[in-house]
Amino acid sequence: MLVNDAATVGAVTLTVNSTFINSVQRNCGELLGTNKVKANLRRVAVYGTLKKGQSNHQILAGALYVGHCQLNQITLYDIGPYPGAKLRSSDGVDVEVYDVNAETFDRLDELEDYNAQAPALGLYDRRELETSFGAAWIYLYNPDVSGLDEIISGGWPRQIGGL
Repeated sequence: MLVNDAATVGAVTLTVNSTFINSVQRNCGELLGTNKVKANLRRVAVYGTLKKGQSNHQILAGALYVGHCQLNQITLYDIGPYPGAKLRSSDGVDVEVYDVNAETFDRLDELEDYNAQAPALGLYDRRELETSFGAAWIYLYNPDVSGLDEIISGGWPRQIGGL
């Protein structure tokens, strides 16, 4: 009987917590005006200068950080001031995943020189890839990477001395 009571109490607690969380999200969404745009959010995975602590991260200032994971579908190439990704198998490249609004998504396209009319002509193309958090857009480097250093595991910038 004690187990049933504990389960009932646990279920009630979960219901209260779920109701409370949904209420807070709904009310905060109304205050911030995000309920209407939630359906317009796009999930992106970033691997270079857009990551936390990097030079272009401020573009993601209003984005919702979803989490960190590794992608085995891409290999990074060290271009110097930034990396480029190609659709090539790897041991796992570190990415950060964010939900962004349409305005931020457009800014990312601009930063990555994505050409919607002719994706192969821009500096980067973008594709949706599966992540631990669901499908996310990722920018893929268009130019040839022959002779560039590959990063097939970990991330960019490379960590020195295991730091």
